Amino acid sequence: MTSTPILACWTLSLFGVASIAHAAPADEAAPPVREDAPTTPQTAQSWADALELGGALRFNHRYEDWSSSDKQQGGGDIDFDAFYLDLEAEKDDLFLDLSYWFKDNDVRVLEHGFFGYRFSPRSRLEMGATFEPFGIMPYPQFGWTFNIPFYLGMGHNTALGAKYVYEGPEWEAQVGFFKNPLSLDTRYAPNMASADDVDDAFLAPTNSGQANEKQNQLSGRLVRTFQGDGWQSRLGASAYVGQLHNDTTDRNGSYWGTELHALTTFGPWQVQLQGIRYVFDPENPEGVSDDSVLFAGPGTPSYRVAAKGTVGVLNIAYDLPTPRLGPVKKLRFYNDYSRLVKDRSGWDDSQMETVGVQFFALPVMGWLDVTWGKNMNMMGGMPGGVGLASADAEGSGEWELRTNLNIGYYF
Repeated sequence: MTSTPILACWTLSLFGVASIAHAAPADEAAPPVREDAPTTPQTAQSWADALELGGALRFNHRYEDWSSSDKQQGGGDIDFDAFYLDLEAEKDDLFLDLSYWFKDNDVRVLEHGFFGYRFSPRSRLEMGATFEPFGIMPYPQFGWTFNIPFYLGMGHNTALGAKYVYEGPEWEAQVGFFKNPLSLDTRYAPNMASADDVDDAFLAPTNSGQANEKQNQLSGRLVRTFQGDGWQSRLGASAYVGQLHNDTTDRNGSYWGTELHALTTFGPWQVQLQGIRYVFDPENPEGVSDDSVLFAGPGTPSYRVAAKGTVGVLNIAYDLPTPRLGPVKKLRFYNDYSRLVKDRSGWDDSQMETVGVQFFALPVMGWLDVTWGKNMNMMGGMPGGVGLASADAEGSGEWELRTNLNIGYYF
């Protein structure tokens, strides 16, 4: 491991703590889910000064144009997507925040779940399964379809640990220590996994030697807000560094990542820009390549990720008020693009492009996405899950198409 990423991460962490008098609220690009969630009856006041319960019920229609997909015939399928519950509670300066999801294919996950202490209206400590402070938060895209950072564990990702947050009118700072990710059957977002923890039905034989797991991660994020007449821009930087423990060799490798991002709003327009650099440096046994690492999420096939790479993101959205469309009060048109450039010579880039529209008819909300993917395991089902790595399996190098309509009732 080089000293540069470690120094960058510690510098960012110390700078964030030193900037406590100046931070900015974390409200970046979060699509509204509900308005004024109801409080519980007064019978709950004995253990909570305030209690809010929310959630959603969502359904999905999906069409996929690749031959191995079961959603190609008959124009695609309509399926149950998710039902989830959000719970927030406060008692004096203590608070609780969690979201538990019931998803399709009998998947049950903790999207996040933490408790904490509020030092002041602007500063707090979160402990438990809290969001890692990295990149564009809380979502790295405008559409319903996640983009490449999400599949690399760098977007909307939680881990078990503790995080300090300070938010002010101009500056936002977050510093956290995370012992390890959530278990494979509990995590919401994909992350690194050992082959021993992956169900055989979701593990390609070529990935059986992968035995690395993240641990002891230090993360920091700093954001500065600038604004003028009709515009606002949020400029941010993040970094993380941690250990990669290999269960086979019982040795520790390392990993690190840094990023810069900018979120700008001017009138009805929003633009998100991001650049990410990351490195995984595992201590694998002889015969297991160090060029890629194994990732997995709950109930989905595992896949390999290039051990070293650079990611670029450009997302654009336009909001259109629709006072004459009855319950639909606003439409948001968007274009999300992301690209992974791999360090390994001969490994082709992975790309995703999503165009679509989101409609707001609260409490009903929906997204219509049209997504193209190239060298993406999630789009094309490439054997061995190598799209984000070597991209040398059947279907590599081809653009695949998927359409997705998601509609839900939010409360």
